[in-house]
Amino acid sequence: ESECGDIAFFDDEGGNINHAGIMLSNYEILHCYGKVRIDSIDSSGIFNSEQNRHTHRLRFVKSFLS
Repeated sequence: ESECGDIAFFDDEGGNINHAGIMLSNYEILHCYGKVRIDSIDSSGIFNSEQNRHTHRLRFVKSFLS
């Protein structure tokens, strides 16, 4: 369960954090991947509808606001 403003972190195959984005809701994320984008997100990661595939693997979501 994430909230608007939470930061989502994504990793590569080696477990290194290589991408981040700002959660807009439980199902949408604002991030930059070639251009600033709003994409859908699920428990697997970011789903790019233009490419019809997941482009980033979700590692964790962190809330920085109280």
